[in-house]
Amino acid sequence: MRFLYVDDISVCEQNPADIVFVLDASSSIWPPHFRLQLDFVNNVANEFMVGEDYAHIGVLTYSDYPTKHLMLGELVNDLKAMTTKIKQIPQQGGNTYTDLALKEMREVMFQNARDGVPHIGIVITDGVSEFPIKTSKQAQLSRDAGITMFALGVGQADQDELHNIASAPDMVYQVDNYDMLDSLKKKLAWKACEITTKPPPTTTTTTTTTTTTTTTTTPPPQMIDGCGGHSPLDLMLAAPDEAGIIDTEYVLRFFQNVVDQVQIGPRQTQVGLTPRLCSGDERGIKLPGIRLKDYDMKKPLQEAIAERALGSTLLSQQLEYLTEVAFSVEEGGRETGKKSAILVVDNQSMYPEDAIAIAEDAKALGINVITIGVGDYVDKRELRQIASSASNAFFVNNYEELDSIVEGIKDALCKGLMS
Repeated sequence: MRFLYVDDISVCEQNPADIVFVLDASSSIWPPHFRLQLDFVNNVANEFMVGEDYAHIGVLTYSDYPTKHLMLGELVNDLKAMTTKIKQIPQQGGNTYTDLALKEMREVMFQNARDGVPHIGIVITDGVSEFPIKTSKQAQLSRDAGITMFALGVGQADQDELHNIASAPDMVYQVDNYDMLDSLKKKLAWKACEITTKPPPTTTTTTTTTTTTTTTTTPPPQMIDGCGGHSPLDLMLAAPDEAGIIDTEYVLRFFQNVVDQVQIGPRQTQVGLTPRLCSGDERGIKLPGIRLKDYDMKKPLQEAIAERALGSTLLSQQLEYLTEVAFSVEEGGRETGKKSAILVVDNQSMYPEDAIAIAEDAKALGINVITIGVGDYVDKRELRQIASSASNAFFVNNYEELDSIVEGIKDALCKGLMS
């Protein structure tokens, strides 16, 4: 590898490149820190010669949706106007939909990119995207489209997700805070310069006989297809039914479909199903469930789920069971495992204050709580309070629609795995 120093920038200044900055403008960023991102973009752009036949700069921000601010080829002959326009970009606020931003970058920002010049995307973020699996997929599609991806993480940005975005490990950068962003401008410019100055490959025909020794590194096992988190996942499924009208067939089929999204095994994902608990003042289990340690293969687990019967159980009781019993070592819970629970509910709980209080205990223990409300009789506010985040609360009109949210549940599990 050739190391580039400050004097080398003059070599790279005159090489053409199409560079798009993708900036996190979500509410997690303090406004002065957002402005530091804009300064950083201008400082990096100044390391290149911007012009009609040289570097073109584009800027896209994102939160709940992506917003285009500077298109490639725009203001290339007026650097002062370009710098001013970048400085005046507003912060949107909202959530972190990085997947939508990457899609917009690829399909819109690079739509008018020049052929025969490097296409470079630079993503800056300080957190985890709302849908990590979708983000990973969009990053892969961008790389497949020939865009070289850089990922810059600030503060608590998730390392796994940064690596899923970037084209190579040495294209991932991390700083502790936005004040330190500017320390990366030379490094980033050098690396981008390296891409723009790579010589074209030469073709030669040779005949050689060699003996090759290959060292194979086994990658860490995946818990969820397409998700970068590699900690073991302990997942509990629950369907508390206070009104006694739950549609068992649809719920169990939905649970089987969720199991299809994860990798089952002793070093990967373990899945359990809460039992039917005694109601009222009685304590104990009326009908056994499935413990985390019971199955380490997918097909037998799905068959066991299909044979289960669901019945009336208080939501607060189910949450209490999840908090006190389900993830214990005795039940198969792993101390190194990430914990998630999915609750399917079709009615208001009888004791909402108890349910919310116990859910807080569960979340304090590190359980990623996902709630699913079915039909018109659920209390949406209550289910959002019980869930670990607003994006972890799902709602469908009827049981037939449960399968439509499987991908969303998969993303919520992945986000919990990467937190």
